[in-house]
Amino acid sequence: MTEENPFASLSQRVKVIKVAGKEIKIKPKVKDYAAFMIFGKDITETDPEKRLKLEELKAQKLMDKLVEIISRAYPSENKENIEAFVAENFLEVSKEIFVAMGLAKREDLEKIVGENPLAKTP
Repeated sequence: MTEENPFASLSQRVKVIKVAGKEIKIKPKVKDYAAFMIFGKDITETDPEKRLKLEELKAQKLMDKLVEIISRAYPSENKENIEAFVAENFLEVSKEIFVAMGLAKREDLEKIVGENPLAKTP
């Protein structure tokens, strides 16, 4: 009997999320999980100016990571197009990627968005 390799093609695995009525492929990697864990940590800086800069940096790094995860599934696509799509649909993209990667439950994220009027998209 020949055993199948349980790891074959895992690095090529693609998941699909639905954003703005479109099916979007994503290709998460292990390093993405680690990055999201770091993004989830609270910033403890007490100086308001430094804290704001750290929050801005954190937000930009999150945006970059979301773009990177989608870009891996579309290597020939212009990265600026993907950046524009993510910027335009930021909450939905981040929510769907977090759910697809098993980092959050859809119900929990929808509750958070529902409780935060700033988090709602027009």
